[in-house]
Amino acid sequence: MGLFDGLIGGVVGAEMATVVNGLIEKHGGIGGIVSEFQSKGLG
Repeated sequence: MGLFDGLIGGVVGAEMATVVNGLIEKHGGIGGIVSEFQSKGLG
């Protein structure tokens, strides 16, 4: 069971990394995300 759990965890982790990278790129990188937070009063 440990090997299977490790494989599933790796796949889920890779998918989350892809989603997070996509969101960062969509908002203009880290600087764009920081600017959005600051413009919404979350600086």
